[in-house]
Amino acid sequence: VRMIPDNSGNLLMISHTYSYYGYFPTYTTVSRYSPSGSILNSLTIDSTGSRDIFVASSGHIYLTGDRTIKINPAFSVEWEVINNFYGASVKSDNSGNVFVTGNTSYSYVSNIVTQKLSASGQVMWSQNYDGPVNGEDVVTDMLLTPNGSVLIGGTTEINTGNLDMFLIRYSSTGGFMNSN
Repeated sequence: VRMIPDNSGNLLMISHTYSYYGYFPTYTTVSRYSPSGSILNSLTIDSTGSRDIFVASSGHIYLTGDRTIKINPAFSVEWEVINNFYGASVKSDNSGNVFVTGNTSYSYVSNIVTQKLSASGQVMWSQNYDGPVNGEDVVTDMLLTPNGSVLIGGTTEINTGNLDMFLIRYSSTGGFMNSN
């Protein structure tokens, strides 16, 4: 479950169903609640679970998990892009471009994928980050800076069993700028 306010002071919440034994399909539900708690909109999407939600100044809602989804202000899906990774963070810039980052797997050997999608959902660029020892790299969050850079933060394995924080910076065109 993840909750954020929308641009009108309502609450947006995502949740997903799952089955321990695989008997039932998995769905993500995104709902909008008024400040008093009344449900205003609800939309259920066939998905293996969204992990992050973002509301753009335009009112569009973006979800990411096994896919990245754009929902219009009228609460219907505009597009879905199947991710080749597990999305952990999604943001949109003022031009409607969508940035998503996540991990290649949930295992202990995982790389970080960051992508820029156009307003219509086309992949504009994609970058892969593999930390110093080809071990566990886990993205925690993403930030878009005012100058258009994309900052990715998380943890990386620096030697067997030891993790440290990292910060990766990409230009708005996907060029690797630096990592710390």
